[in-house]
Amino acid sequence: MTSTAKITKQDIPVLSKIATRALALLQIETPTNRQIKILICQDPALTVRILEIANTPFYLTPARVRTIDGAIRRLGLRQLRKVILTAATGELFDQNDPRVQFLWKHVLMSAIIADKLASTLMPAFVEDAYVAGLLHDLGKLILYNKFPVIYGKLIDKARQTRRPMHQLEAEGLAQFDHVTVGAKAVRAWNLGDPIIEAVRYHQELEHEISISVKRKKLVELVSLVSLASIFANNLGFGIRAYKDAQLGELACVKCLDLSQVRVMALYRYFKQLFDLDGE
Repeated sequence: MTSTAKITKQDIPVLSKIATRALALLQIETPTNRQIKILICQDPALTVRILEIANTPFYLTPARVRTIDGAIRRLGLRQLRKVILTAATGELFDQNDPRVQFLWKHVLMSAIIADKLASTLMPAFVEDAYVAGLLHDLGKLILYNKFPVIYGKLIDKARQTRRPMHQLEAEGLAQFDHVTVGAKAVRAWNLGDPIIEAVRYHQELEHEISISVKRKKLVELVSLVSLASIFANNLGFGIRAYKDAQLGELACVKCLDLSQVRVMALYRYFKQLFDLDGE
């Protein structure tokens, strides 16, 4: 790794134009179903992905959704924003590469867990929690695309040794880490301060309550995303760095003011939800 290596604007992934326009429309106003349908249908690949995601068990649709009209009616515009972002982000991870798919499974599960944790612990953050969970490790994808050989070895080493990626990044990349790079990307996407802070600081709250995070207004959201990521790892969707018995000792748990009993009850809930009790 040379000291002149940089992450430039060209290294930041770009969402499809239609997805970007749809997300902007949903964020600043309440479009009609017809307006959003016409916009989405201009991108056939995005349309297919949205329908695939809308039909996953997470959205619990009673019958298969076959059209964007049907998806909008079933999901509503608020849920549709999550589906569009998931579909658009998934396109960035949609590579014939086992490492990329490994990263994608982790962030998708983290988003689902963050969403459900927020609905229980802090309903005001439900939408931001899902988006932050989905994007919290975007920096890993960017670094892997920029330095495929070096970062690929770090991913493999993390999976083999169960060491946290931030430690391996410090050893193998020196001037780069996935949280800083990811926050830069989220800022470029104009997704707002809550998402930026969750992406930038979630790693810190796995280990300690730092001064930088204490001063942040959104420490609860950052903590929730951190916990969702750790739950996803321990459930088999990522790199498991902690034993189940350690979950109650984590800084993010303390920031959320959760007892050991409550944390383990939540963890058991997700094991049952994803039918992992027998594993």
